[in-house]
Amino acid sequence: MRRSGPLFVVFAGMGGTAALVPAVLPSLGSALGAPVLEAAPLLFGGLLAGVLASPLLARPAGAIGAVRAGAVVQFIALGLLAAAVDPAMVFIAAAVAGLGFGIVEASGTSLARDLGGDDVPRLLTLLTATVAVVATLAPLLVVAAGPHGFRVVIALGALAQLAAVALVRGRGPVPPGPAVRRLPAPLLLIAAALFLYVGVESTLSGFSAVTVASTLQTVPAVAAAGTSAFWLLMTAGRFAGAALLGAGMRPWMLAAVALAVVTVALFAASLTATPVLTLVLLGIAVLACGPCYALLVSVASTSLPAGASGSVALLIAVGAAGGAVIPAVVIAAGGLGTSAWIPAVAAVLAVPAVIAGRSRTAIAS
Repeated sequence: MRRSGPLFVVFAGMGGTAALVPAVLPSLGSALGAPVLEAAPLLFGGLLAGVLASPLLARPAGAIGAVRAGAVVQFIALGLLAAAVDPAMVFIAAAVAGLGFGIVEASGTSLARDLGGDDVPRLLTLLTATVAVVATLAPLLVVAAGPHGFRVVIALGALAQLAAVALVRGRGPVPPGPAVRRLPAPLLLIAAALFLYVGVESTLSGFSAVTVASTLQTVPAVAAAGTSAFWLLMTAGRFAGAALLGAGMRPWMLAAVALAVVTVALFAASLTATPVLTLVLLGIAVLACGPCYALLVSVASTSLPAGASGSVALLIAVGAAGGAVIPAVVIAAGGLGTSAWIPAVAAVLAVPAVIAGRSRTAIAS
């Protein structure tokens, strides 16, 4: 996996974007005197657009060129977020950050698939673990900076994106494939599972700081620690997933078991009235979420021919759509505190989709 080294820098930059946007929402809302929680689904709406745009960028510039372009877009978005003076600027910055994130995620995942060979599940798990490590640390800087320094932290996150631009070179080992408008039939159930799962993860991520603020009645800057806790648990879950894969557990089986745990924890959280117990149960759900995304993408992508970057991008786009839709539904229903049953339903539906989808891809291959 030596050739994949620069990808870890790229995915680290994604971790900064993924954590900083939700982590600063309470602080920005307090500073601007208006709620900005709607920025969370806008981040994933932008991500969907970025994933769809990725193959268009990859054809003339190569996958690595698309990765560099996505890093530049994230740099611009985080700079705009740091300078936001009204909610509209926050919403625009979140959507543009998602756009850059989506371009990098789709192109980077395609590169990882081509570079990983027979070890794609482990490489993707380690790359997403890198995202989680950086995303764990970034909100702690927001906490340390306090209500008057959080904008500086966002600006530093913007500058970090330039490292990916500087270090990642070339075009990529496999030329981009042709445009893909629909997925092969055997992958439709895995795509459905991705839609549902990403909706669950993005809900837990987007509400991470806000849930801590409302449950524990903390000040906005300290509430950013909720995002750090989210990513710490995601990190633990991803490394645990990598260890289980190394011990011989099959990716699809691990994904199904993890989603079942997520389901139980979220349903329990929706039924309890004890704030601390609610946070513990949400934490268990996040821990189990850790390895799921990489596992679902790898289960699907390993059944595709080399260079099928369009299909990989479309898979990620389906997941990003879930990341935009399901959190918006939770917000409309009153927030995660009263509507944890919504992502719980999504998780329980994802379990049979994974099992049946794996059976179909195995038959097709």
